Amino acid sequence: MIYLNEIDLKYLLKEFIVRILVTVKSVLDPFLTPELDIEHAQLAVTGQKHCMNPYDEVALEQALKFKDAGLATEVIALTIGADEQVLRTALAVGADRALIFKADKALGHLARAEIMAKVAQENEVDLVLMGKQSTDFENGILPSMLAEMLKRPHAVNARKIEVEGRTLNVEAEADEGVEFFKLALPAVVSADLRLAKLRFVAMPKLIQARRKPLEDITYAQTKYEEAILQKCDQQEKQRQQHICQNIDEFAQQLKQHLNQVK
Repeated sequence: MIYLNEIDLKYLLKEFIVRILVTVKSVLDPFLTPELDIEHAQLAVTGQKHCMNPYDEVALEQALKFKDAGLATEVIALTIGADEQVLRTALAVGADRALIFKADKALGHLARAEIMAKVAQENEVDLVLMGKQSTDFENGILPSMLAEMLKRPHAVNARKIEVEGRTLNVEAEADEGVEFFKLALPAVVSADLRLAKLRFVAMPKLIQARRKPLEDITYAQTKYEEAILQKCDQQEKQRQQHICQNIDEFAQQLKQHLNQVK
C-alpha cells in the first residue's frame, strides 16, 4: 500500500505551482557610479563590486514565499555568466538548485532568452519569475522575449501575485496606473520592487552555501547573433555655478537659462 501526503497529491493532480525557475543576474553594485571603458566600448566593470540584480532578488523572494506557503515544491535559480556568487546567495536564502550557463562571450537578449527557455522546458517549470529589468542596462525586454519563445502567458511589473490552483492573479504596475491579469500556468512573470520584502540572510547560511554544488549547463551554439557595440563616446561634464545675491537676480538668471534652452 502506498501512502501519499498532501504535497504528493497536489503534485500528481497539478493543482498548484510545482517548480519555479528564477533568473538571477550579476550586476555592478547600484550604489557605485559606473564609468565607461571607451577603448572597448563597454562599462568598466573589472575589479568593481558586483551583486545580484535587485529586481531579481525580489523575484527570488516571492518564489521562496510560495515554497514556504506550500504552493511550490522546488525553486531553481539560473544565471548566465561567470559570476557564481549570485547563485551562492540564492542558495543561502533558500533556493533548492543552482544552474549556471558559463558564456565565453557577451550574449544578447535573444540568446539569453533562448537559453532560459531551454532550461524552463527541460526542467518542466510551471512558473518563471524574473526581475522586470536589470540595473545595468535597464532594457526590460527579456521577460516578454522569454514568454514568446515558451508560448506562455506573461505579466510584467508585478507588484502582487495570488495563487488559485493553477491560476495566477497578478496585479501589475502600468503607465496608466494598475493592470490586473489572470494567467493560466505555466506562465512567466516579471517582478517590480514592490512585490516582496527581502528576508535577512544570516552569515552561517552564506558560508554553508559556498559548499553547495552548482550545476553547469551547456547548449549548442545559439542561432541568434550578438549585436556588438563598436564605439561609445563620453560627454564631458560641464557644470556652471553662480551664486545669486537676491531673488531678483535669481529670476533673471533663470529666465536667461530658459531662453537658451528654447
